[in-house]
Amino acid sequence: MVLALPYDLATAPLTQQADLDPLPIKDTWTASREDIDRVAAVLLNAERRLLIAGRGVLLGKATTPLKELGDRLGALFMNSVMAANVFDSPWNIGIVGGFARDHRLELARQADVVLVAGASMNSFQTRYGTAFGADTRVIRIDNEPANSHHLVSEYIRADLGPFLEALNGRVPVVEHSETWRAAIPHVADESVRLPEPSGRPRGVRTRWPP
Repeated sequence: MVLALPYDLATAPLTQQADLDPLPIKDTWTASREDIDRVAAVLLNAERRLLIAGRGVLLGKATTPLKELGDRLGALFMNSVMAANVFDSPWNIGIVGGFARDHRLELARQADVVLVAGASMNSFQTRYGTAFGADTRVIRIDNEPANSHHLVSEYIRADLGPFLEALNGRVPVVEHSETWRAAIPHVADESVRLPEPSGRPRGVRTRWPP
């Protein structure tokens, strides 16, 4: 189906005011101490950690604790299309899923643990199930009802801000030399994020270990 709209419709003056019903207030969801401790243990035992932010991170005002968590762990970041530019970090390798460049996709597939915060894990975000490696453990945190996905190892329903703040309280700062960032320092180079027309910028190495 194709819906064609006149170009001038977006700028046309409003002819009639319509009252809208207010959006329903969402219930709050609090993760158990056991859930938080379990996720912390999984992240600390991982070697190549990837944190993905979706639109829910913006709506839940959870950008700061999610970035702090990634910096504590020496993780890489990615985001959904609806959360573009959420991370001001050289370790953000861009949009996850169908828009990911080949060299960034190679990096994402090397992660052994992926924490997905506030993203729906739809077919486009997961590149139809090919965005991560076959053995990658994927943990999804969201305050929406769970939707089953074969890539998700564990789903925790929780409000993102409080969950991530509590998680930071359980996760000590990992020694830089033991992080994924230390093994692939070139990823922080601006060339990795440039919109090159080819799949991989010249000279960029993506395999781990190098």
